[in-house]
Amino acid sequence: NPEKPYEFEPEDGATVRRIWSPTQKHPAFKDMATAPRLLDCIEGLIGKNVLFHYSKLNMKGPKVGSVVEWHQDFSYYPHTNADLVTALIFLDDASETNGCLRVVPGSHRRGLLSHEVDGFFRGKVHDVDEARAVSIEVPAGSVLFLHCLTLHASARNVSQLPRRTFLPAYRAADAFPIYFGPHAAHNEPGVELL
Repeated sequence: NPEKPYEFEPEDGATVRRIWSPTQKHPAFKDMATAPRLLDCIEGLIGKNVLFHYSKLNMKGPKVGSVVEWHQDFSYYPHTNADLVTALIFLDDASETNGCLRVVPGSHRRGLLSHEVDGFFRGKVHDVDEARAVSIEVPAGSVLFLHCLTLHASARNVSQLPRRTFLPAYRAADAFPIYFGPHAAHNEPGVELL
């Protein structure tokens, strides 16, 4: 539930899975999200007049970090255009054993795919050609830029090591939200022109 400051792993109910808005909780995260080198990259991807959209800290605890199904972020945060990008800043090494990100290259060019099951939004895409998927194994300190329409997922963490990732998200100033449901509306008070 994004209205709470954090959420727990469904498997054990005790391990923190996600912390919402870390940029509002500690200046180190705000500094990372607004670092000029990072913002230069974001501007190169979505143009000038960049808005800070939201942030979260995803954590896959050792031996418990759960699966994230195939999805596109745009399905959760639809806007008037797709000029939205998230920077994944890896705080730990990411490998297949600790549940690294998997993406389908070029999937952002296919548009928004159905995230429905039996006519209801379920937040996941079925019929993914997993043979085309690529595992993003990177060392701590790496940054990955993820377009809002890129199909991505991650497996369970089966290792003894955590896989923590800080995710500041950005959008172009002319990308207006078209959905204000409980999963999206909580972001708007923190939106800021950078």
